[in-house]
Amino acid sequence: MSTDDSTTDSERDRPRRPSPSKKFAVLVKSSLYRINR
Repeated sequence: MSTDDSTTDSERDRPRRPSPSKKFAVLVKSSLYRINR
């Protein structure tokens, strides 16, 4: 169950599709929101 990691690494190496980036941003935002709450 390490597909996210693999995809993130691959995408990070080749920043062509801002797909994982957006997902990561959403995750970070969610985490921050939860902490701020």
